[in-house]
Amino acid sequence: HVTPDQAELIQGDKAHLTVDSTYFFGGVVKDAQVEWQVTPNGFGFNYAGGNYNFFDYDDDGSDTVQGQGFTPGRFTPPPSGQGITDDQGKFSIDLPAEALKTNTPQTFTIEARVTDATDQTIAGTADIVVHPGEFALGVTPETYVGASGLPQNVDLLTVGWDSKPHPNTDVNVRVVERVWTSKQVP
Repeated sequence: HVTPDQAELIQGDKAHLTVDSTYFFGGVVKDAQVEWQVTPNGFGFNYAGGNYNFFDYDDDGSDTVQGQGFTPGRFTPPPSGQGITDDQGKFSIDLPAEALKTNTPQTFTIEARVTDATDQTIAGTADIVVHPGEFALGVTPETYVGASGLPQNVDLLTVGWDSKPHPNTDVNVRVVERVWTSKQVP
């Protein structure tokens, strides 16, 4: 079994997990080889209160790959490691905050494989959800099509990851003008 101390974290928090290995008949698997690895997976925030967009993207040249949590050209392989179980068949995995960096919500799957003295291997996994901050910022327009010279109003919303309001939150807003042109080609 792989068990995290916390199933959800905020970016910057450290993660601690315990690998607990036992035989099917109940004995502990002591002094066994442990190999572990972390795999990041995209995680969409499911707001339970309306039609707001919580995805952070930049159509004008995003420097991140959607759902991947890393910057192209600067890819760092996910953390991995190895060790030996103790006399109780346990092994601890401590992941530093740097290992769980993300600019979008991510689920990090931690897999541990324990191999005993007879080369029998058993594996277990645990998921940890890492949020990029303490709250989510959502936006929705009053209308999806605007007209030149008229205001285009949008509603902003800050909520916790449980979809409950996160009031009195300072927010910086940047407005980008988008110009489309079309050209008919014969």
